[in-house]
Amino acid sequence: MTGEIPGQFEYEHLLSHTFPGFFTAVTFFMLMDVWSPTRLTELVLSNYNNMIAFIGFVLLVGTIMGVILDNIHHSILEGLIFDQFDEVQLWITKFNRLTKIDPNKFNHCDPENIIYYYFIKKIGADALNYITHLRKGKYCYSEFYANTFIALVPFSIVVPYYLLKTFQVSWSLCIFISLFILFISCISFVSSYQAYMNYNKSLYYLVLGFMEEEEKLGEYYARITYNF
Repeated sequence: MTGEIPGQFEYEHLLSHTFPGFFTAVTFFMLMDVWSPTRLTELVLSNYNNMIAFIGFVLLVGTIMGVILDNIHHSILEGLIFDQFDEVQLWITKFNRLTKIDPNKFNHCDPENIIYYYFIKKIGADALNYITHLRKGKYCYSEFYANTFIALVPFSIVVPYYLLKTFQVSWSLCIFISLFILFISCISFVSSYQAYMNYNKSLYYLVLGFMEEEEKLGEYYARITYNF
């Protein structure tokens, strides 16, 4: 049925929310191991029951933290950082001009909900299909990179102390591993911004193409009416 909302988890949700949350769950575990007088890692690896309990901990905490990370991403990375860049503002402004949306009309409403309003009003029942296509093809990768960045920053801080205590890795190597992970998180930050900007570009051109097609249909029907 057109416009039906799927109830199951999809790959895009796992990619953008759950997987980054697993990093945070592992970070919590490493932090507890560092602070604990006992060696939790050895305890986990001692038998299958403890390993299953650890996997359950990662799944539960990772899923919860994935949602929290995504909220931080939308509130801070997008709202306070990405949306302030001139390049992103350019495409948002072009979209608003194209659709003739007045932001003042939607008080206390985020841009994403304004986009939903436009699509549903102009496109109708197939609006969800257009939005879902863009989110799967573009926006979910921005979410994944952003949430991964947020998850890897504390991970990079905790991991050297964990490796030093649990596996007696040399401190210099621990610092190198920490800096490498921090470097990966910075790449994720830049990738998130690029994916977010590409999403706004794609949104603009999707609406532009739809409106041009609508104008062509209007001209076609006008010619038919005139000939009759």
